[in-house]
Amino acid sequence: MPVPGDDRFFTELRGCTAELARIIDGDLERPVPTCPGWTFRQLATHVGRGHRWAAQIVATRATTPIPTREVADGKLPSDPAQHAPWLNAGAEQVILLEDVLSETRYERSGRELSTRGLYLDLPAWSYHVFDCRTTA
Repeated sequence: MPVPGDDRFFTELRGCTAELARIIDGDLERPVPTCPGWTFRQLATHVGRGHRWAAQIVATRATTPIPTREVADGKLPSDPAQHAPWLNAGAEQVILLEDVLSETRYERSGRELSTRGLYLDLPAWSYHVFDCRTTA
């Protein structure tokens, strides 16, 4: 059986996230039928924060766990009009890395980080200290 490629993975990730964004429009306190004990608010927060958490781990090449409550932009917005854009932005996560020792800035999508990595275009044998945040 062939292994699905990155294109299919990212297409499915965006598609499933968009569908969740469509479904959560309305009462977020209603229960999720397939997740006993969970509300749609909890599910949306879990998915949106999860995308950002994974992107932050890859972007920073974290060697220790990143607590989920410390994920940048990891909270579902209070404005219902922002729920769908917030969820979809998580699936399209772009990480902004600013080198605090120079004027260098890098923007990497989750796709680039998983296929090319962060350090492909950095000079060898140099030091970098990055401020890492999302652009979404």
